[in-house]
Amino acid sequence: MINNKHISIIFATIAIFISFINVKYICANSLDDGHKSEIKNQAIDALTNYFNFEISKNYNSIYNQFSKNYKIKLKNNSNVRTADDYKRLRISSESKWYHFRIIEQSLDARKRVKFLVEATVQETGEEEQVTVAYFFVRERILWKIDEIDY
Repeated sequence: MINNKHISIIFATIAIFISFINVKYICANSLDDGHKSEIKNQAIDALTNYFNFEISKNYNSIYNQFSKNYKIKLKNNSNVRTADDYKRLRISSESKWYHFRIIEQSLDARKRVKFLVEATVQETGEEEQVTVAYFFVRERILWKIDEIDY
């Protein structure tokens, strides 16, 4: 027969179980935030490398930072199949990029890290301030540029 003592024990057990679930939920959310922060930091490192390669005109290294998806787009749109092809394409454009500044960062619906960046572009002696969106995706253990939206 169930008495008040049994009912109290049942309610206490349920309360402990609910508290345990709440603590797990809070911990999981804070881990997710920490994980998101770690992801963004790793992607920032990759973006910083890109900036340095861009400033030093190291176009072969830039090409190596592109995702498989972005390399396919380059191949289809610009007939760029190799790092040397990309280098030739970039040298022919005569544009210089510098003074990069990250304005905003976020995760998009496809779990890519998006950076909105202001930069200065110099071409044929003219300087222009531009805003560009860079999207990074993780391929194996490396963050790669998956899209550049000018």
